[in-house]
Formats: sequence, structure tokens, C-alpha cells
Amino acid sequence: MDYWSELYRLQLLRDNLEMLQQERVHTIRRRQAADRVDPLDIGQLRFLDDCIRKLGDDIKVIHEDISTSSHKITEWTFLCQQAGHRKPWVDQQGRA
Repeated sequence: MDYWSELYRLQLLRDNLEMLQQERVHTIRRRQAADRVDPLDIGQLRFLDDCIRKLGDDIKVIHEDISTSSHKITEWTFLCQQAGHRKPWVDQQGRA
């Protein structure tokens, strides 16, 4: 498993869900001010909260896997791989 890629993907997904969550909160506040709150809005917000929490749990597990893995890969190597600048002296597991 490419831990850093998975970590990056999950963090990006979590960030996007947090932005969506903020939009839903603003919508609910506007509707509350107009006295038109839809129960579906509250349900969606709870669902987003659950998703964000679960993603946070997954991210924590991957961080633990990275720190305890015998195939540690440095963040610098990961960033170089993402940018397409593979270090020739480092193998797929990040070992020199």
C-alpha cells in the first residue's frame, strides 16, 4: 500500500467534506433566520459530521501504519514522487 498517497487522498476528501459541511451550516443558518429549516438539512449535516469523523479515524490509522511500518517512506520522497521527480537512489518503499 502506498501509505502517503492514501493519506493524501483521504485528507483531500476530508477537506472537501469540511467545505461542504460549512456550506450546509450557512444554509441552515439562513433558513433558521427565515424560519424555514428543512429536517433534511439537519440530516445531511449529521451525515457529513459522521463522514468527517470516520475519515479522521482512517487518517489516524494510516499515520500509525506509516510510523510503525518497516517500509517507511519519507514525506519528502512522497512529494517528489507526486511531482514526478523520483529520487533514483530510493526504491519503491522509500529505502535508500
